[in-house]
Amino acid sequence: MRTMTGVLLTTLLACAAKDATPTTAGTDGGGTTATDSGGSGVGDAKPGADALSADLGVSPPEPDTSAAAPDVPATPDVPGIPDVPAAPDVPAAPDVPTPPDVPPAPDVPAVPDASPPTDAGSAPSFAQVFEKVIAPSGCTSGYCHGSGAGGLEMQDLETAYAALVGVKAASPMCGNTDRVVAGAPDESILWFRLRPIALDVGGICAPKMPQGSEGVSEAQAAIVHAWILAGAPK
Repeated sequence: MRTMTGVLLTTLLACAAKDATPTTAGTDGGGTTATDSGGSGVGDAKPGADALSADLGVSPPEPDTSAAAPDVPATPDVPGIPDVPAAPDVPAAPDVPTPPDVPPAPDVPAVPDASPPTDAGSAPSFAQVFEKVIAPSGCTSGYCHGSGAGGLEMQDLETAYAALVGVKAASPMCGNTDRVVAGAPDESILWFRLRPIALDVGGICAPKMPQGSEGVSEAQAAIVHAWILAGAPK
C-alpha cells in the first residue's frame, strides 16, 4: 500500500511541476506580452509540489539512499624492503699437501775387510799356498818367476819359500819393504800383490800378480792371508 501511495505521489508531483510553467497569451503590436485582465503579465502559478503533498496529507518521498557507495580503491601494496642477500660463504682454506715421504737413505755398503776371514784352527801351510795359489797362477813357469823374473825365483816349493819369507823386495811397495813378514799380512808386499783389487780400499798401491790380472780370487787370497797371519809356516 505504501508503495502504491509513493508512486501516485510521484506522478502528481510531476504533473504539478508541469502545470506550474507560465503560459503566454500572445504579444501586442508593441512586442510586449499580453496578459489576461487583472494580471501582472505573468501567468498565475499553480500550486507547487509541497502544497500538493500537504493537501493530500502525505509526505514527499525521501530520496533513495540505498544506492551502494562507490567502491573505495584498495590501498596499493607498499613494496616490502628487499631481502638483504646473505653474505657469500668464505671458501675454506685449501688443504696443505702433505710433504712426500722422504725415502730412507740407502744403506751404505760396508767397507770390505782387507783381511779375509780365516780359520785359526786350520791355518794353511806354505805347501798349500804353493799348490793352490802360486803354481796354478803360472808363477813357476819359465816366462815368470820360474826363470827368476824380477829377481824372485820360485821354480819349486823350497826355492819359493826361501825367496819370500823374511826377504827384502827389490823395491819397496805400499810402504813396505819385505816380501813376507810372518804374522803381519799388512806389512807383506806379497799380500798386496796377490789380493784382488776389490780389497784395495785405499787404492791400488802395487801391480797385481799374476801380471796383467786383477789379483787372485778371493778364495785364493784368503789362503795367503791366513798363512801369513799364522806366522807363515813352511
